[in-house]
Amino acid sequence: MPVYESKHVNLIWGKIMKIAIMGAMPEEIEPILKKVQNYTTIEYAGNKYYEATYNGIELVIAYSKIGKVFSTLTATTMIEHFNATKLLFSGVAGAISNDLKVGDLIELHSVKRIVEAEVKNIKE
Repeated sequence: MPVYESKHVNLIWGKIMKIAIMGAMPEEIEPILKKVQNYTTIEYAGNKYYEATYNGIELVIAYSKIGKVFSTLTATTMIEHFNATKLLFSGVAGAISNDLKVGDLIELHSVKRIVEAEVKNIKE
């Protein structure tokens, strides 16, 4: 997929890229909202979404509430209703590792491993 970037516009296949940023709790998105400063609040499907532009990149920001169902619904809404082309999650990663510190970045490479681990834990 060709990605074209400039200082003010990011394009994927000739379309403007919109990045969705999601957290589970308000505390996880508040620092982002403070950084973008100017945003529009939109209430949709029982949640609040915040649209903003940062360095020429369109953003939609929301907190999903805690849990897999809420995060799935919010992520789907951000992609389907707000036309997000990328999705980032901002927040705590639970107890994945004691070595993690505030501000560390975790990149997910495989959802399959997480799902298999969950299924295994349920069966045990």
